[in-house]
Amino acid sequence: MDASENNLIVEAGFLRALTVLRKMKRNGDKNKMGLNSNKWVRRTSVPGIAEMNFLAEELRKKGEELVNFGQAIPFYPPSREVLKLFREKIQADDIHRYSPDPGLASLRDDWCRILQEKFSLIVDPDTEILITAGANQAYLTAVMTLMNPGDRVGLISPWYFNHAMALSMTGVECVEIRLSEESGYQINPESILKIVDEKQIKAITLVTPNNPTGVTYNPQTVKALAEGLIARGVYLIVDETYAFFPEPGLRHFSPGVLEEHPDMVITIGSFSKTFALTGWRVGYMIADSDLIKEMLKVHDTMVICASRPGQVLVRICLEKAWSWLEDRYAELERRQVILNNYSARFAPWKVRSNGLFFAFIDGPIDGRIAVKKILEERGVILIPGDVFGSGLEKSFRLSAGCTGEPEFLRGLEKLSDFFGNYQAD
Repeated sequence: MDASENNLIVEAGFLRALTVLRKMKRNGDKNKMGLNSNKWVRRTSVPGIAEMNFLAEELRKKGEELVNFGQAIPFYPPSREVLKLFREKIQADDIHRYSPDPGLASLRDDWCRILQEKFSLIVDPDTEILITAGANQAYLTAVMTLMNPGDRVGLISPWYFNHAMALSMTGVECVEIRLSEESGYQINPESILKIVDEKQIKAITLVTPNNPTGVTYNPQTVKALAEGLIARGVYLIVDETYAFFPEPGLRHFSPGVLEEHPDMVITIGSFSKTFALTGWRVGYMIADSDLIKEMLKVHDTMVICASRPGQVLVRICLEKAWSWLEDRYAELERRQVILNNYSARFAPWKVRSNGLFFAFIDGPIDGRIAVKKILEERGVILIPGDVFGSGLEKSFRLSAGCTGEPEFLRGLEKLSDFFGNYQAD
């Protein structure tokens, strides 16, 4: 069985579970749904990406060939050199056991050294970092550790929808801070800090480079925002999952460098996109040493530790995969140029932002209606903009990094054909 077949099986299992949940809700089966279930989990929406995956699976069952511009899964496999070395490591007995809760000491040492080399971020590997089961688990752990029900967290939108879900299911109030398309979805520190003061916000979440827009925020504005939050005693939770994929000509700025030791800045990230390890679920979180001790309570209860084989695999990547990563960056950069060249053919839709992994596009009709039409009529999977915040109802996200180049070009041709032949009702 190859990787694509395995992915389809996993996806189909999730979709079957989603279908059961929908039937239970539709039938009003109070006993199964449980009116006494957690009200905050119950109020949280099903992941927005699930509906499009469900519709796509229905078409695949009918024999349709689809181009996937939906979920952000790297189209490329991990480095072959890395996998060869990993096959030798997997034979060791201890690789199948738990690692220490905070993660393998060797991985923490290596990663902290690289963070200093790449981003000038100084982190104590013994006390200020936690290896997690991906960035999503890191974020939920941070929220559960820092926030009480009713606390307010500012999410800059377009936002990453799993962050909004984490706040909702823990009883935290989400304060949406919308960025304008006219600004290219860049942040305005003054306006954000004004909202922080007015709403008495306890933390701000920032994703840079951004998912879903692909935008790399201007380092100076990130610095100004972080300094303003630190001065106010407001936490900044910064998700740096795409730190190695900034827009060409820009350098990723990690606001954790503004503090001698992590205090008000909490940095989370993942190795999933950097090294194409989405299935291994390995990420990290950097925070104050006392806060890490509290986070370990949540971490141990939730997962005990991140996947030990995954941690070993990441260590090999940190040693051997940097030239491989440069090649992947170059591939994504070429795609960005190709998409820019196609954008003139997308009218009346407009490409509002175009990063290495994502582009954000809006048009004349409801984005949810548009992506369903595009899926049904052209066989291209996209994600509607309304799952990334309010005011985005005519937008959708295109993931540029989740399909091979021939399929990427075929998908752009299909989109151009749809847009070119679009006629308003």
